[in-house]
Amino acid sequence: MVDAKRFWSRVLGFEGGCWEWTGAIDTRGYGNLRVDGKTARAHRVAYSLVHGEIPSGEGHHGTVIMHTCDNRLCCNPDHLKATDQSGNMADMAMKGRRKGFGAGSSNGRAKLTPEQVQAIRADNRGKRTIAPEYGVSPAQVQRVRLGLQWK
Repeated sequence: MVDAKRFWSRVLGFEGGCWEWTGAIDTRGYGNLRVDGKTARAHRVAYSLVHGEIPSGEGHHGTVIMHTCDNRLCCNPDHLKATDQSGNMADMAMKGRRKGFGAGSSNGRAKLTPEQVQAIRADNRGKRTIAPEYGVSPAQVQRVRLGLQWK
């Protein structure tokens, strides 16, 4: 059971905007506290204090509490939304925050520039011949040529 008065005493900024957690923070940047002998995320506790118990939900992650403000320390219930993991990931992608999963050069692991992609598409030589020149596999050359990547 959470002592609501004690919990809210660790939150700053009630005037508006984000209400930031000032207690313990985990390595991923989320507020943490102990509840009934277990570690709990501060934003989930804030949500449950205002909206009631969080439903278990389906899937591996169950119901997640998403920060619509994208501030991991925020405990403002108006900035928190119950959703599933796919909704959370869709929100992240829509806001351009999903690193490493963008298309083309926006992907943090991209090996090819837009200019190199154009050159590969214009090159009539075999994929096994040109792949080493760009440091990619022949299969990658084929995907680029087919438009399966770099749309």
